[in-house]
Amino acid sequence: MINMPYDFFRYLSVPPSSTKTVFSNIKRCISILAPECLKRMKPSSETEIQKLEGIVQTHYETPLPPSFKIYLQQMGQNDDGLLSYMLEEYWDDFADGDLARGTWQWIEQEQAERSKNSTREQFDTPLYWLFYFGAISAVGVGFSPVTDDPDQLICVDGSKLLYTNDTLPKVLYFLTCLRAIQWTEEKYGHKRDYKTSRIQPDIWTTWSIELLAACPPKWKLEKMKPLREFLTCLEEQFSLRECWLSTGKTFCVLGTNNEPIPAGYIAPLFTRYVSINDTNDLIFVVRVHFEWSSHRREPTCVPHIQVNLYGNDTACIKGIMDELLSQSKLEEISMVKIQNN
Repeated sequence: MINMPYDFFRYLSVPPSSTKTVFSNIKRCISILAPECLKRMKPSSETEIQKLEGIVQTHYETPLPPSFKIYLQQMGQNDDGLLSYMLEEYWDDFADGDLARGTWQWIEQEQAERSKNSTREQFDTPLYWLFYFGAISAVGVGFSPVTDDPDQLICVDGSKLLYTNDTLPKVLYFLTCLRAIQWTEEKYGHKRDYKTSRIQPDIWTTWSIELLAACPPKWKLEKMKPLREFLTCLEEQFSLRECWLSTGKTFCVLGTNNEPIPAGYIAPLFTRYVSINDTNDLIFVVRVHFEWSSHRREPTCVPHIQVNLYGNDTACIKGIMDELLSQSKLEEISMVKIQNN
């Protein structure tokens, strides 16, 4: 197997020892597969980072989350789309060129608004501060000063506060995993027609498959128990092991009252699951999407899953696909054959 030359499989298997290790692993991956991307990354100004630290400490009596500070120091002016592209394709407000500066400006503006109108409804919610807000999508991401884990991300949809079960390091690892698979496809592989091709076993070939499928109606955000049980059965059947960044197959995003958030409020960035097979380096990724359908009298939220399979164990790949398609209706699929050197 080609094996991603930076041994990313090992990084998925073993949790990083520190926040600094997270970024060193990510940047090592990028430097090997896409060094030109690494060159485009630029840090925030140290002056702006220090100013942001002071403002967060003054208003929220808490230091910067460790992962966010390192993120600013590593790629605060330009992250080459690692996180910014996933939040919004056109990140025009990526801090006016410096995320640290943009963040403290947004905090100051919010504090000014609070001073003008202290009766606003949103002030009854727990405190949070944003480092990103999309004016068109009304989606924001930031941190809360009252969480147990300072690196835990807070997602804000308009005036609605959503607690996610993700931390910034876990999300960055997940996004790097997806980019690494894409870069490996571009560097070593070529597209294949899934309908006319057969996935043949070959120790010198790696297959990268992505499929989008509609899930049974019972796989809803409010509970998601059938999906969690299904993934658990897959783990046992195919000797898969859930990665450390998947946070216990928790697809429900909890609100301020610790109740699951309605499906219409969640972004797919925070609903993901990754598992691996230790024997053959197979990576299995699931992302959950929710799309609104108006075919009936009342609009319904239809769950979809986007699945990535990467590995050379064709029996395992076929088996997982068969099990998935026995539960869901296939919408689209792509397949890349990677010939190993």
